[in-house]
Amino acid sequence: MFKRISIDFISRIEGHAGLYVEIDPDRRSVGRVEFRIFEGIRLFEVFLVGRKAEEVPLLVSRICGLCGHAHAICAVKAMEEAMGIAASPDVEALREVIAILSTIRSHLIHITLLSLPDFYGCRSVLELPADVKMRARELVRVLGNVNRCLIALCGGEVHPRNIVMGGFSRLPSQGEVRMIQSSLYDIGRVIEGFLLERGKDLMVPHDERTTHYVALHDNECYPLTRGDLMVDSRLVIPKREFKRHFIEFVVPYSTSKRYLMYGRDPYMVGSLARLNTNHEYTDSRIRGLLEYLGVKLPSCNPFMIPLAQLIEVVILATRAIELLHEAKPTRVRTKLRLKAGMGECLIEVPRGLLYHKYGINEHGRVTEVDIITPTVQNKADIEESVRTTLTTIMKMKENLSTKDLKELCEFVVRCYDPCISCSVHLVTL
Repeated sequence: MFKRISIDFISRIEGHAGLYVEIDPDRRSVGRVEFRIFEGIRLFEVFLVGRKAEEVPLLVSRICGLCGHAHAICAVKAMEEAMGIAASPDVEALREVIAILSTIRSHLIHITLLSLPDFYGCRSVLELPADVKMRARELVRVLGNVNRCLIALCGGEVHPRNIVMGGFSRLPSQGEVRMIQSSLYDIGRVIEGFLLERGKDLMVPHDERTTHYVALHDNECYPLTRGDLMVDSRLVIPKREFKRHFIEFVVPYSTSKRYLMYGRDPYMVGSLARLNTNHEYTDSRIRGLLEYLGVKLPSCNPFMIPLAQLIEVVILATRAIELLHEAKPTRVRTKLRLKAGMGECLIEVPRGLLYHKYGINEHGRVTEVDIITPTVQNKADIEESVRTTLTTIMKMKENLSTKDLKELCEFVVRCYDPCISCSVHLVTL
């Protein structure tokens, strides 16, 4: 007889979602797993149609309070392609720095306030052991530094007014650049210290499940806004063929769609997928840190995602400092010329791959919009991770209570850092 686990509301994630699982205790197997997203309908693709193209970056930044900067960057790059606009290398470098800061901020929020308590068996950050809580306070302090950096570069810590087609509405001053570099150095130092002191606490053993991982790859750096799309560190897919290989489905139990590779296979995007794909291109300091922590890559262990986020903060902080040293922007933006066209962009945001596509008419109005966020891509993989984790734990331990199973399910979901509000696209009539 099936045992049913129903979680009406998963705490400590962005947005509103639940989980439904059917378990056969006699066979110690798991049947249906449904990651149920019931966030209210957003319709952000529909209301962009007919708007002026230059309005779109600020509007799409409202999709998410955590990665609004990344949505704005993805939008401007897609519309620049549609209109045949080429931003300068210095502008692209500053956009990469903004994407890095946005990713660092999101990771710090997730680790400190949402995911960290699970690794210590606590319900919230307030219940953490005293020494861990002291470290968590330091992470919150550097989080404030990240917000100041985003204000300096974008004119806002949540919704960027400075990201426009062709470049920026203003450039940062030399004083602001020095402040950002100093803050990034401090961030890297603090997170590296946390990893050396507490990183091993985040190592949770797990039977490795077979899944695909997908991320951008570049032979020269650890990329967020450039590079080729790579599957399992082997197969390169042109960005323009993204929607041919990754197919969307509507599911009856969720207001979010579900993506499968080739229409059949779940896949993982996000920090662990990026680390799997690009760890060979990190410096000796990061490789030494991975060795010290005992991290074996590639890994598809969902409990490794928060640790991958922290490692990624150290990698990205160093890269952003280098970019700010190299970039010397003197021109605010490229002159715009209205032109009809179709453009698309694929970048990395905190939770994984973000895809924007826009059609623009000769009057500079939006005619078509398609936005695919990371959480809809991770949705199927989250369900499979819950299935394999429960199967593994039931084979190891007997007589687990419903409470224990529910807490384990929520732990797995929180590791993925889902952004529920971003994932909602459809309404069924």
